[in-house]
Amino acid sequence: MTPRNRWTILAVVGVVVIVLVSAAILRVTGSSRAPGPTPTSPSGRGATPRPQSSSTTDLGQLGDFEAGNPIPLGWQVNAPRGVTVETSSTRAVTGKRSLYVADETPSAGATVMGPALTMVGGAVTYLRGRAFITQGQQDMSLVFYDRLGKELGRVSGSAVPSAGRWSTVTLRGVAPEGVAVAQVVISTADKGLSQGWWDALASLEPALRNGGFEDAPSRTEPVPGWTDASNAAGSARVVTDDPRTGRRALELLAAEPADTARVTSSLTPVFGGGATRLRMWVRQGTRALEVTVDWFASDGTPAGTEHVDLTSPGTQWRLASRDLNAPTLASTARVTFTAWGPSSVTLDGVTLLPIVDGLSLPGEGGIVGDPLDDFSNVVQTTLTTVDGRLKACAIVSGYPAHFQVVDVVTGDLEADLPFDNPNFSQSGAIAVADDGSVYTGSQGGHVYHWDPVTNTLQDLGRATATATAVFDLTPGPDGRIWGGTYPGGELISIDPTSHLVSNHGQVAPGRDYARAIAVDESYVYVGVGSSTPAIVRIQADDTTKRTTIPLPVPVTTGTVSELSVYGNFLATNVPTGKTPDGTSHPGQRYLYDLTRKTWDVAANVPGQAPVGEDSKGRFFYLRGGSLVGVDSSSGRASTIARHIKVDPWQGRTIHQGVMAGLDGEWMVLFQPASGLQAVNLANGKVVTVNFSFRPVSLRMKSLAVGPEGSLYVGGYGGASLAVVDPATGEASQYPLDRTARGVIGEVEGMISQGRYQFLGTYTRGKIFRYDTTQPWVDGSNPTLVADLSGDLQDRPQAWATSGGRTYFGTVPAYGHRGGVLGVIETPTSAPRVIEQPVPGQSVVSLAASGDIAYGGTSRWGGLGATPIKGDARVFAYDTRSGRLLWSVAPVSGAQSFGGMVLTHDGQLWAATGGTLVRLDPTTGRVMKTVVAAKLSQPERVAWRNVDLKEAEGRLYLAAGGSIHRVDLASGAVTTPVPSGVTHQLLAVVDGEVYFPTGASLRRVPVS
Repeated sequence: MTPRNRWTILAVVGVVVIVLVSAAILRVTGSSRAPGPTPTSPSGRGATPRPQSSSTTDLGQLGDFEAGNPIPLGWQVNAPRGVTVETSSTRAVTGKRSLYVADETPSAGATVMGPALTMVGGAVTYLRGRAFITQGQQDMSLVFYDRLGKELGRVSGSAVPSAGRWSTVTLRGVAPEGVAVAQVVISTADKGLSQGWWDALASLEPALRNGGFEDAPSRTEPVPGWTDASNAAGSARVVTDDPRTGRRALELLAAEPADTARVTSSLTPVFGGGATRLRMWVRQGTRALEVTVDWFASDGTPAGTEHVDLTSPGTQWRLASRDLNAPTLASTARVTFTAWGPSSVTLDGVTLLPIVDGLSLPGEGGIVGDPLDDFSNVVQTTLTTVDGRLKACAIVSGYPAHFQVVDVVTGDLEADLPFDNPNFSQSGAIAVADDGSVYTGSQGGHVYHWDPVTNTLQDLGRATATATAVFDLTPGPDGRIWGGTYPGGELISIDPTSHLVSNHGQVAPGRDYARAIAVDESYVYVGVGSSTPAIVRIQADDTTKRTTIPLPVPVTTGTVSELSVYGNFLATNVPTGKTPDGTSHPGQRYLYDLTRKTWDVAANVPGQAPVGEDSKGRFFYLRGGSLVGVDSSSGRASTIARHIKVDPWQGRTIHQGVMAGLDGEWMVLFQPASGLQAVNLANGKVVTVNFSFRPVSLRMKSLAVGPEGSLYVGGYGGASLAVVDPATGEASQYPLDRTARGVIGEVEGMISQGRYQFLGTYTRGKIFRYDTTQPWVDGSNPTLVADLSGDLQDRPQAWATSGGRTYFGTVPAYGHRGGVLGVIETPTSAPRVIEQPVPGQSVVSLAASGDIAYGGTSRWGGLGATPIKGDARVFAYDTRSGRLLWSVAPVSGAQSFGGMVLTHDGQLWAATGGTLVRLDPTTGRVMKTVVAAKLSQPERVAWRNVDLKEAEGRLYLAAGGSIHRVDLASGAVTTPVPSGVTHQLLAVVDGEVYFPTGASLRRVPVS
C-alpha cells in the first residue's frame, strides 16, 4: 500500500487525535504512523469566496529546518525501516541546517509531512522548495484536505540530481472548494533508492491588486490599487473602450513631449531569489513603455531595481512578458509603468507571479514560460439559473481543463474549478439537471458534477471500465442524464439523486463511438460510428430494446455527432464520407419526421442545426438574416423577424427569462471571446451581454523551429498557436479572432521554409502558409493552401524540407485507414498528394533528401478505425517518379515510428518507443539498433508517440517522459532529462533543446 493510500484511509482518525499524539512521535525516525493534517493558525487569508490575500505564509523555521533534532520541529514522518529522515548540517541554503531524506528501501516509499496551513476554497498558493538530490527522485507536494481529513487534491513536483547544485521546485495550487487545510509533503518513490536534502521551503499567496483594472474607479481612487504619479498634463485613467480582458483597462496618456503618465502598483509578495514573471497585455503608441520593478526586503528597505523597456509599438493588443530574478533579500515588489509624451498606452491583465516549474532539471537550462497561457478556448457551454440569477457555464480547455461559471448580469467569474487530472484537457459534454446543477464529461472517461450550492466540482468516477471519453450528456424527462462513451460505444445514464452512473452496454456492435444523444418521453436516440454510422433508437424503460433509423445517405465511415429531438422531428447530421459504391458525400444536416418516418422535411436547412424548443413548441433557424420558427408538431415554418444581425456563434440554446433588462423567450448565442447575444423570439430584437471566461494555459500539441530561430508552439484544445522568442520567452499568441472566417485550427505539425511557416491543422487536414515577414491577419495570413478532407485526411502531423521542397504526412479522418504523403514543390505552389505510400498506415514522421521522402508510419488510422495487421514501417518514396523504393518493418511489435532524422552526414535514423534504428537510405537495411530505454508498446492508438532531433553530433529522443541523448560517434546513451517530459516534443535552437513539461516550455543545453 502506498503512503498516499495509507493517508486516505487513516486520515479520518481525526485532526484532534493527531494534535494530541504528535509531540510523542516527532522524534521517531522511520515510524509507520499515518499522516494527518493538523491546522495551524490562519495565514492572513480572508473568508471571501475567492480570497486575494497579499501575505506570505509564515513557515519560519519550520521551512528552514533550523529547529528540531533529529526530526525537524513541526514535521511528521511516515516511513518504513531503512529510511532516514533528520535535520542535517551537511549543507543548507539558508541558516545552518536542512532536511535530509535517504531512502534505501527499494520496495516502499517515505512521506515527510510539514505543518498544515489553514486554507479557503479558491485560494491560489505557490509553494517553493530548494533541493539537493544526489540519487534517484524525490517529490514535493501541496496536498489539500477537508475537515474530516479526506484528500481533495494535490499538486506535485519532482527533484532529480542536478550536477552537484541546489535546484528549485515551484508549485502552484488552487485550493478546491470544501478545503480546510493544506499540507506540505516531501516523499520518496515506492520503488527506487533516493537521497537528498531540502531547505528554504516557503509558500506565498501573491496578488498584484487590481492588475486587470476591473475595480470601479472612484474619486479617492481613480485607479484602485495603483498610485497615479503623472505630471500635470499626463493622465492615467480606467477605460472601458476595447479592453483585452474583462470590462476595463488602463490608459496612460501623455499628449505632449513634456508630458509624463505614470502609475505604481501596491506591494505584492515575491519569493526572494526566485524566478518571477511580469506579464501584461499592452497596446502602445509610437514610443516605448518604460517598466520598473522595485524590490524590497522584509523590513521595507530597497533590495534592488530592474528596468524593462517594451519597444514594439502598435495599434493591436499584444502579450508582453519578462522573466526576472528577484534579489535574494526581496520579500515584496511593486511595478511602475511610465509613458513619455507624445504617447498613448493601454494596459490590461498585469500580473507579477512566481514561475512555476514543478520539475527540477539538471544543467544550466530552465523554464522558458507558459507559451499558451492566454487562451480561453471554450469547448462546451450552457446556461443555468441559480437563486433566480442566470449563469453561463463553460468548460475551458487547458492543462487541465477548467469548469467556469460567470454571472451573466454582472460579468463576475464565480467559479474557476480545474479538473483534478492534468491530462483531462477538454470536455465533450455538458448538461444542466432539473435542480440547476451541471454534469460534464471529460477526457479519461470521467463524469463530473458541479453543485451550485457548495460551488464544488465532484469527480463521479469513470463512466465505464473502458471509457476514455464521454460525449453529449443530455437530460431526459425523468431527470436522468444520458450520455455516450468512446471507445466502447456505450450508453450511460446518471441518477441525479445518487449520482450513480449506469452502463447500458454497447449501443451497436462494431461501433466504438456513441457520439450524440437525444431523448424524448419514450426513447433515447444515439448517433454512433465511426464505421457504418447510424442512429439507434433505444427504449428508455428497457434499454435492451433497440431499432436502427437508416441514414438518408448510407456512408460507410464517420460519426453521427449531432442529435436533437424537437417534437415530431429528429435533427441530425450525416458525416462526410463515401457510400458503398465509392461516391463521396459531403457532410450535411437533416430533419427526420418521427411520425411519418421520412427524411423528406421541407423545413430542413442543410447547413445549420436548429435550436429549440420554446414554450409554443417551436424550434428555430437563423437563415439569411431572418429568424425562422418551425412548428415541432406539423413542421410548418414561418418567418418571425427579418434583418437580424448577429456575430458568429459557437453554441446556442433557448432561455426563458430576463436578458439586458427585458423579459421573454430568447435564442441565446454564445460567442467564445465576448460573451453572448440573445435574439428575442417574439420580435427578433437582439441584445448583447459582454463577459469573458478566464484564460487557462494549454498543453502543447506541436513544437517546431520557425524562421530566424523563433519557436512555434501549437496547443491542444482548440485553435491556438504561440510564436516564442527563446531569448526572452515573450510570446505572441494567435489567432487574434477565433471566429474569423478562414482562421487556423488546432496545429498538428509545422515546419519553416524560407520566410514561410507551414502549419498543418485539425480538423479537415488543412494546410496553411504563414508569411512571417507580414503581419498576422486572421483569415488571410496565414493563407489556406489545401483542405485535405476530400482525401479523407484530418491531421497533417509529419513535416520535412529539402531545398525548396516541403513534404508532409497525415493521419486520416475518423474511421479511415491510410495517410497520404504531400509534396509542395515551391513555397508558393499548391500541394500535390500521393495517396497511401504504405497502404492502410498513417504517415507520422518524415525526413527528406532531394526528391526522396523517408517516412515513418503508424499502423493506426483515424480514431475508430481498426488498425492494420502487422507492424509499423519505415519507407522511402521517390516523389519525382512516383515509386515506392522500399518499405521495411525493422522493429517487431512497433505501433508507430514517430521520430525520423536524416543527419547532416546522411545517416537515416528512425525511432519507435525507446528504440532507435539506423537504416541504409538506399535499401532500408538495418545497420544499427540502439535501445535508449526499454519501453513497452501496448496495443492502443499511437501516432507521433516519440520525437527525434539531431544536434551537434548527437541524437535527442523524447520518449516515455524522458529525454535520451545518443552520441553518434560512440553510441553512448545518456539521459539528460530523466522525467517530467509530459508530451513527446523537441526543438533545438542555438545549442539548447526545448521540450514541454505540463503547460511550460523548458530547455536544457545540448552539451
